[in-house]
Amino acid sequence: MAQVASIEAQVGRTGVITPVANINPVAVGGVIVRHVTLHNYSELARKDVRVGDWVQVRRAGDVIPEIVRVDLVLTKERGSRPEVPSNCPSCDRVLVMEQDNVVLRCSGGHACRAQLVAAI
Repeated sequence: MAQVASIEAQVGRTGVITPVANINPVAVGGVIVRHVTLHNYSELARKDVRVGDWVQVRRAGDVIPEIVRVDLVLTKERGSRPEVPSNCPSCDRVLVMEQDNVVLRCSGGHACRAQLVAAI
């Protein structure tokens, strides 16, 4: 079990915005995990992960750390639900919702510094 310290929006190489939970370091499958993907904002809402929550973490496919569930018994004080961003955290351009309201993407392309750096 690990506690969620913060939840941030990460910009990928193709501009997809992914929520990432920063957790207190925990050993999972032989590695120390500090950052856990929440895949997309629909998944974040479905799992109802919030800052302050104690969560169970596993390595999906023995590779990518993911949150399995929130432990509401250990969690004493929950933060508010994270907001879905409307602007890119890197370039501040408007974000576009795609593919049945699942994929959130920065409209900046290679003008977005985070996308450009990730593409290199």
